[in-house]
Parts: sequence; C-alpha cells; structure tokens
Amino acid sequence: MSVSPGMAAGQAGGYFSREDYYLRGTETEGASHWYGRGAKALGLDGPVGEEEFRALCRGEDLQGNRIVAPKLSRDRESGLLIETHRAGNDCTFSAPKSVSIAYAAGVDQVREAHDAAVLSVLSHLEEHYCHYRTPEGIMCGGMVAAKFDHATSRNVDPQLHSHVFVVNAAHTGDGIFRANEPRAIFRDQKSLGLLYRQELARELCQRGFEVEVRDRAQMFIELKGIAPGLVEHFSSRRQAIEEQVERWMAEGRFTEVPHARLYEMAALESRDPKRSITKEEVTRIFERGFEECGTSFLQVRRELERGRELPISRTAPDASRVVELALRDLTEREAVLDRARLLDQAVLVSGGEHSVAELNLAIDGGTPGLQRLGRDGRGREFYTTRQMLELEARNLERIREFPAFESVARAPEVEAYLELWQEREGVRLTAGQKAEVLLELTGSRGVALTIGDPGTAKTSTLAIVERFNDEILRPDGREHLSVNLSYTGKAALELSLATGRPTLTLDSFENGDPASKFALERANGEPPMVVVADEKILIPEGRETQVVLRVDEAGFLGARQAERLLDVAEELRQKDVRVKLHLIGDSKQMQGIQAGDLLRQVRELGLKEEVDYAHLTEILRQRDPGLLEIARGLNREDRELGVNAREALHSLERRQEVVVNSDPVELRRAAVEHYLEESRKLSRGPERAAAGETQQVLLVTTTNEARRDLNREIRQARVAGREIEAGRSFPVLMPVRQGITVEGYQLGDTLHFSGERTEDGRTVAWGARLHAEGKVVGLDRERNQVRVELSFETLDRQRRKVVREVTKDFPAAELPGRTTPLREEERSFSVGDRIVTLKNDRGLGVQNGSLGVVREIDDAGRMRVDLEGREVKLDLKRYRHLDHAYAVTIHKSQGATVEHSILYAPVSHELQRVERRRHPCPLHDPRLHQLHRGSRAVGAVRRRQEFDARQSEGTGAGDHARAAKGYHGTAA
Repeated sequence: MSVSPGMAAGQAGGYFSREDYYLRGTETEGASHWYGRGAKALGLDGPVGEEEFRALCRGEDLQGNRIVAPKLSRDRESGLLIETHRAGNDCTFSAPKSVSIAYAAGVDQVREAHDAAVLSVLSHLEEHYCHYRTPEGIMCGGMVAAKFDHATSRNVDPQLHSHVFVVNAAHTGDGIFRANEPRAIFRDQKSLGLLYRQELARELCQRGFEVEVRDRAQMFIELKGIAPGLVEHFSSRRQAIEEQVERWMAEGRFTEVPHARLYEMAALESRDPKRSITKEEVTRIFERGFEECGTSFLQVRRELERGRELPISRTAPDASRVVELALRDLTEREAVLDRARLLDQAVLVSGGEHSVAELNLAIDGGTPGLQRLGRDGRGREFYTTRQMLELEARNLERIREFPAFESVARAPEVEAYLELWQEREGVRLTAGQKAEVLLELTGSRGVALTIGDPGTAKTSTLAIVERFNDEILRPDGREHLSVNLSYTGKAALELSLATGRPTLTLDSFENGDPASKFALERANGEPPMVVVADEKILIPEGRETQVVLRVDEAGFLGARQAERLLDVAEELRQKDVRVKLHLIGDSKQMQGIQAGDLLRQVRELGLKEEVDYAHLTEILRQRDPGLLEIARGLNREDRELGVNAREALHSLERRQEVVVNSDPVELRRAAVEHYLEESRKLSRGPERAAAGETQQVLLVTTTNEARRDLNREIRQARVAGREIEAGRSFPVLMPVRQGITVEGYQLGDTLHFSGERTEDGRTVAWGARLHAEGKVVGLDRERNQVRVELSFETLDRQRRKVVREVTKDFPAAELPGRTTPLREEERSFSVGDRIVTLKNDRGLGVQNGSLGVVREIDDAGRMRVDLEGREVKLDLKRYRHLDHAYAVTIHKSQGATVEHSILYAPVSHELQRVERRRHPCPLHDPRLHQLHRGSRAVGAVRRRQEFDARQSEGTGAGDHARAAKGYHGTAA
C-alpha cells in the first residue's frame, strides 16, 4: 500500500476530471463506493457522486455546512493570513501482476478476492488509524473514505488496484467531525500493505486458487497458473512506456498535455494528445499481449478454473498460536511492542493462512499472557506480556528492598586515599570519578548505579578501587572482592585490563558452564567460590569481607538477566556474604538487545535516593576545545535530546565540518577519499608517531550493505595505491541477520544450534545437540520451513565411531534465539589489512568486535594480528569469523577509541552529508545520524553521541503500564 501526501480540495476534485486517470472505469457498477462509519453518519452509501465528493474535499457536508475548520496559514508572498484545507490522502492497494492478469482474462472471483482484502484492511484502518486530536490526546473515530477501483495502470497494462481516498474528517461519535490525523497511516503504510497481501492470499485460497509465496519476509505473492512469460511481458511493456514518457518530458514535448494522457499516448504509440483511449482498445492491447505469449483469455481462464476444481489440503495453527510465536521472537529483544509490529510478525508466521480480523482477535484477548497497555500521545497501541510486567515490577521491588550494605571500608580513609592517589599519579580526578569509587567501596545500599557519559572514564576509574583494596584493605585483614561481568566479550576484555581482574560475559555466566557459575555449595567441602575466565576466586568467609558483582554495559541488561543476577546476589547474601550489585552503564548507549530497560528504571530509583547513584559527566578524552563544548551540549539532560543534536549539528556546520552532497555515489566516494586521506597521516600519538604508525581511522555506517561496499572500495584503493598487497582469498563465516521467515536463509548456510534458555538461566539443547552445526539444504516458503542436514559422530554396534547424517525440517519462526545462521563468503587478506573479529574465543583470547591490523600472514591463512595492542595468532582454518574493518556498523563500533572517525549514513533520495571531525573520540552512539534522518538531511557524519529515538519515553513494560492510565485505553 502507498499513501499520497495530503491533497488540497482542487487536487482531490481532480478524481472527477474527464482527463484524470482515476475516474476511468467508475461508470462500471461497483467501481466506486463510500466506506466508513463517518460516511454513514453523513448519509453516504453506495457509489461515490461527484458533487458530494467535492463538498467533502472542501470540508463541507452535503448541505454546504462546514464540518472541518480550515487551517490558517500565512501567504509567503503577501504575508496575509489565508485559509487552507487538506482534502485528504489517497491510499492505493495494488494486486500482484499475476492476479491483475487473471482479472483481465475474465477469471471469476479474482476481483471479489481483491475487494474483500481491501475492505478487510479498511476495517482495520478505521479501528486503529482513524485518528483525530483532542486536548486529552489522540482518539479514534469513524472514517469517511471513497473507494475507486481500476483494472489498468496508467501504462495501460493489467493492474487491478483500488484508490481509497481517506477524507480529512473523522466522526467523533456524537455527531461532530474533526480533522483526521494521518501520521500513523504514513508511519505504518508498509505494515498496512503487508496486511493487504496477507488478506488477499487468504481470500484467493478460500476461493480455490493456489497462491505462491515469492518472498515470505514481505508476503509478496503470485497466483499459480499464470505463466511467468505473461508477467514478464506486461512488466517490460510498462517499462518501455515509462521510458517513452520520460523522453517526451526531457525533450519538452506535450507540455500542455495532462500527465495521465501521456501514458495513454505512449501505450497507443500515438502522438495525438486529443485522442482518448477506449475500452475496446485496452482489450485489444491485452489480447495482443496474451497472443504474443502464446496464450489467450480463454486458455488462462480454463487453466485457472481447472486448478480451482482440485481439492487443496491445508492445516494452519490457531491464530493465537501464530501471535504467540510472533510474540516469542519479539520479546527476546523488546519488553513493549506496538500493535503494528506485532501484526507484522504474526503475518510473516501465518503466511496468508489467517484473516486480519482473526489475528486482531488473537491480539485482543485471544493469546494467553498478552496484555494491552494503551495508546500513547501519538495514537500508537502498546502491548507487553503479563510475565514481563510482573518480572519488571518484581525486579524493581527486589532492588528497593535489597538489604543495606555495611561496608568494611570507611569513607574518610577512601577520601584520604583518593587525595594521595592524585598527588602520586599527577592526575586530577573528577567529582564523578570520586563519587564512583566511594559508591562502590562505602555506599550504604545493596544496589549501586554508576552512569557515565562517553569519554568520562567510568571503566578505567575502577582500577583505583582495586588499588585501594590491595594497598589499604588487604594489609589490614579486610577484603573488597570484585567479580567482573560484562555484556560483550570486547567490553569484558577492557574491564579486565582496566581492573587487572578476570572478567566474564553475562552470557557465559548464565550458560551453566561449571567454569562460569558460582559454586556456593560444593560436595568436596571447598569454600564458596566463583570461577571467572578459568581463575578460581575464593569467597572468604567472615565479617571483614565484602563482594561486589560489578556489571559493565548495564544498558544492555534485560529483565530476565537482571532477575538471575539478583538471584545470585540473594544466594550469596543467604550464605552470610556481604554483597553489592554495582551496575555501570551509559544511558545514551544504544538500545539493549534483550527485553527490558533496567538501567533507566534503576536510574529513577537513584534519583529518588533508593539506590546508591553516581553520574560521571566530565569528558576526559576530547582534546579539541570546540568539539569538547559540542560534546557537552550533546550530553545535556535539561532539554530534549533532539534539541541537543540540532545545536551540535549547527555548531559543526559553523566549523565547516559538514560537507553536503546530493549524489549518493559521490557521497560514498567522498567518504572513501576522506578515509584514505586521514588514514595516511602520521599518528598524533607521540609513541605511535615515533614508531612510524599512521592515524587510527574508523568509518562507521548504519547498514551492513553500506559496510560491505565501503570496505571493498577502500581496500581496492589501498591495493591500487600499493599500500597493501592484493593478498590471498580465504573462506570466512559471516553472521546473517535472522528473521522468522525462510528469507533469512540461503542454501548452504551453516546453522549453529545454540540452544534455548530455561527459566533458571541454563542453556539446554533444542532441535539438535547443543552447539551442533548443520547445513541448510532446503527452503519451503509456503510452509515457512528450513531443511537442515546434520552430521554427528556416534558408535555402531561394534563400538566403532561412525558419522551419521540426518535431515530435519524446522519452522523458521521457531529458529531465532535458538540457532545462529552463518554464511560462507570469500575475503582477501594481506599484511596491513584492518580487520574485525566476529566471535568470542576464550582459547585464542579473541572477543567479538575487536579491531586489529594484520602483521603477518602465510599462504595457509596463519596470521599474526595486532589486536588492540595485543598480539594474537589466528589460523583461518580454525577461526574463520573475520572481516575487513575499514568500515564497521554502529553496533560493532561501540566503545572503540580512534584518532579520527567518520559516520556514513546515506538515505536514498535525500540530501546527503559528510561531516568531518578530527579528534580522538570514543565511538559510542549515533545521535547525529538520527538527527539527520529526522531533518531530512543525511550522509556521512562523524560519530558522536546517540540521538535516543525514544525521546525520553520509558521503554520498559512497567513504564507503559503506568503511563497507560493517561492513555486512551485501559490495561486488559
């Protein structure tokens, strides 16, 4: 479905101009119709009349009374106030080409299936998108819509479609009309198009037709029985007509001829603008096309009717099961879902087997555990699960009630040590750093939170805590025992280097591996201990010992993980261990992967002094005074983040650090050239410069497609400039974006069975042995199933090892969260190549997302890599999770620190910008990229901080549940 911008009354009235394409065919019975409760309230039913339509487009009823007030705006030329009125918006529903061809051939029930699908989506539109504004917020009313049906496109080829003109008038139910608010329709037009194709597939199947799903991820369908040659013929003919019209327009010919008439002329191969195409000529054009493809109207009708006589066996799960599967996938990452997103996922699972009404009923009370939260101020409807609501509430209550912490350290001695440390190291600590140290060592509450803006040294400051423990506490018989946990392997390494203590990823901690779980009761009588990164850490018993569970990257922490951490802390406390949970994070960091928003919720508790709270705001890693001031402005919390971002952009433009280019090819070329220019400059770090090292430069982009293109072009330029050799090509394994349809897979993909998580946090086998790998050997789009071939070793009857092979079919909707798809691609590597690692490997000391430079490589793929200051040896036969890293995605750039960085974020058909900034900066978040998108100006923009798309809204289920009291709806 596509949606037009708002039309003025004159434009909308053009529906009834004889030279306007939209009216063609409306003389046919049933070709136009009024729709909606608002239309009925005005006495409108049946065919659309010209005068009544024009009146409504002017904002008047049939008696000429104004029902929607005009908008007052100032004329640009005269400066006077003038009245303007938006007539409405055109929503267009187009059938697939094969369905249109069947209708052109006169196949019975095709038009009825299309009509039923359109009406089903219109019913959904009226219930959920017919918005109008009130002082209390967005409300839903009755729709006034005029539906116009057509069988041909402006190119005069078969194109069954309906224009639904949604009039700018919403009926409030009490006889009053208000201007409608169409923003939600614009926002969700792709979702609404998905619903149309879902409904069309179902309606066709119910009428006995067979439907082929061409692209499950978008529900692109075609009617079986229509020869591909017919579809290709009319599609290529359409392209030829459009090219002819473009040539005439470029030549300045027929400038007075209406646009729609130009297409008729091209279709008739005529140069006479006065000649109008007739219905008989359209029929002859279609018949000639069928004949050129070796068929006829009659033959197509017979073949499709013969197919409809054959019985079709279908078994579909209940709609509630479909919604349940959609919900399972989404709530792995999100605690709160809007209705459109949930419906999207449900459609992809259903694949045309259920009506939109059935899916809506399943959402509204038909799926156990699904709970409606209400509408927000923009009319979006939100849902969550009862389990998530209860879990978030329980976590927060446990945090509030966590027992007080009686520290073995005293605040005066810590403060004295901080003064000594500053004098000894010659470094001034910020107020935030001092607060962080005091909070962990002497805070009185069992849960502590440290929020640190980018570049404020929140992680490196923890080294002072460890030094205090070594120099002050331990010699005095006291102990502050820290257990380091982090969300990603890369951050775990940084935390370990900063503190000098082993660090474990949260995923490893949860997986139930004996080398990564707390062992509080051991059968052999050993004292409680934790094994972190293969190091046994005894938990000394006694009153002079305290344990802190330190969690870095807490912004990524989901509600389920938080629950398990609180369980561990409580278990330690039950063993009479003094324990504190210290969460460390950045509220401006990118959205967490798991469902829930614990960091923001705990921060609210910190501001209420219900948990210990420290906030580091002074940026230490920015050396340019002007850029430092911009970064400070971006971190301001006394105004909306969008205001911060706009001000930052204006400041950068004044510094001439934004380059505008409207050509996407030129934009990419500019980004590549800028990268090469900066990467050839000598490092500004004295030690690196003395060693002849060049600047560390990173190009950050928003999509994997852009990342691949930039990496390829930069590497080609480096090879051409003889900076590096072409190198040898090696097979590598690349992660694949996984969805709930077969479109996320290709034949030959490797599928790693990572198992599923139980309620107690353990990972158990699902579908195959834990960590087994199989090959994708088949894809069934209609059934949405992935066929996987698995090989495994076993013993035969003689106890000899043999390899068995088994092939299994898996529902694609059940694979996410339990498997990881990998795709083999070729990459060339040589000495000097910049690379990124893509998978944690504790044995090799490699973390996902680490950046490095190849120092040596042989023909067998054995390489020596400088991986962020450490030398690591890799063998591409054993570790194949590598890629080039001249450009990386935003997620992979999290936490990286380089001397020069660029953000490349093109959006098609818009102005594109390249913003350049020279500074050593912590690459953390993409705030300016979001601003560029919002201001319709985009491009390659040097990284700085994240523009939080949530705009300070709560994102946890509990936030929406509380806010729902003020929404226009109540919790179920």
